[in-house]
Amino acid sequence: MTEGLYRVELTASFLERLDTAEAFLTEADAAFAFDDLLADRRAAAK
Repeated sequence: MTEGLYRVELTASFLERLDTAEAFLTEADAAFAFDDLLADRRAAAK
């Protein structure tokens, strides 16, 4: 059985904040935390 697909639209503001979070974590030598954050959000969406 396949799951239905959902259309998700992201605002420019959300994407800017995501970029800011990534830059902050990269600068703090914690880029892995950004990857973990994205993986967590993907898992929560299932």
